[in-house]
Amino acid sequence: MHHNEVLLVSAGMLKPKKADNEIHRLNLYLNYGLLGLASIIDEAGYSAQVVHGRFTHPEDLIDDLETSGLLRTTQPIMLSLPSSFCLEWADLFSRGIKQRFPKSAIVAGGRWVLGPHASWAEARLPAVDLFVYGTAEGRILQLLQGQSSWHGMPSSSGSRDRTPEPPLQNLPKLNYLLMKDFKEYHPSLEMSRGCGFSCSFCVERDVKLEAMRDPESTAAELSRYANLYGSASIHPYFEASYFRPTRPWIEAFRDVYCSSGLDIQWRCETRVDTWPPSDITKLAAAGLRVIDLGLESGSPTQLMAMGKTRNPERYLKKAGELLEACHDAGVWAKVNILLYAGETRSSIEETTLWLNHYRQCIKGLSVSPLIMYRSDADPDQYLHELLSLGARPVEEGSLRREGYGLMHLSKEMTHDDAVEASLELSRMFMSSRDYFDLKSFSYFPRSLSWEDFNRIAAATASDTLPFSRPAS
Repeated sequence: MHHNEVLLVSAGMLKPKKADNEIHRLNLYLNYGLLGLASIIDEAGYSAQVVHGRFTHPEDLIDDLETSGLLRTTQPIMLSLPSSFCLEWADLFSRGIKQRFPKSAIVAGGRWVLGPHASWAEARLPAVDLFVYGTAEGRILQLLQGQSSWHGMPSSSGSRDRTPEPPLQNLPKLNYLLMKDFKEYHPSLEMSRGCGFSCSFCVERDVKLEAMRDPESTAAELSRYANLYGSASIHPYFEASYFRPTRPWIEAFRDVYCSSGLDIQWRCETRVDTWPPSDITKLAAAGLRVIDLGLESGSPTQLMAMGKTRNPERYLKKAGELLEACHDAGVWAKVNILLYAGETRSSIEETTLWLNHYRQCIKGLSVSPLIMYRSDADPDQYLHELLSLGARPVEEGSLRREGYGLMHLSKEMTHDDAVEASLELSRMFMSSRDYFDLKSFSYFPRSLSWEDFNRIAAATASDTLPFSRPAS
């Protein structure tokens, strides 16, 4: 690389967030935010390269980067922290870079990981030269103007000014050619930012929902992706914490999708209580194939505890209607469940019974116990709230030390109990084929076959798998 070439690295993890097995290590999580920054850099005349750390050990990745010449740049290395679970990997990576290339500068950012508290970040990642908080599209080019330009940069460790960047007028146009292995990833298309629905467990609960990408631009990007990949068998993820298009948007998108001759199936994530079922039918005609639904619980008590709704009965009724609409429209529904503070065997049984009523409408489940993150707006207040519901930290001090903390959910349900209950619930509603269909739609390498997946699953301890396998 030369002086105008920029390396952008998405921090990996030493092991998967859930059980460490070969199935979970197959997942490819596209860091589309980092790719957006790289695309801005590329458009400005620099040469950019995006590398995902995945589950490669940091020292091995540094070896690969050095061999390929990607570390011979004089520009700072941009290190993205997509999750609190990547901090240990990021620490080893940044220290390894400094040991081999002491003159290299490292800039780290991660809007959901780094709160604007420089002292914690500097202690956790001491080899990083600058921390950038929040979004960075408006500042990314300034970061390439030399370290003297960093002093006083708002919302960074180079300044006491914590003024965040204003919302973008136009979301970045992603250049997938900046990833050498992009064809193994299904593409993402960022549709909007923010949510603001005030669910107590969500980092975007107080972030105002911004305007959504317009229908014409959305269809044009789908066409561009198909041309880039040389195939319509891509499954873009419409990225939005709260994807809720208006009826005029839906109708306009359906019209332009059909008139453009598009035949691309896509996926999105949304709440279960804000979509009229008729919208599902219209979006299915415009390529919607998989929808991730944030149900979180079938227990009225738990729904109230997590701030998901003030009217659980109405909420669950709407959720059921939406699931039935997905089934009727041929849309796969993957339902997200969160085992929350105060959870008991009884509340999980409530959720199980509710899900069982809609079993034919559910393609799969993603079930996880509550994890608390340091990036929460007021972690002390939130911890107090969780304690009042009967939860307690598994390990005191882990939130400050690691950036996240595992929780015992109640006197009756330890964290280990919750992990086991999560797996049991998933296996009740999801077969190996369901799991493969959902994962291969968005997260598994595009080249992974059902036969290869089955072979790997057969060699994996069944009690670590979130799906049931047919009896041999």
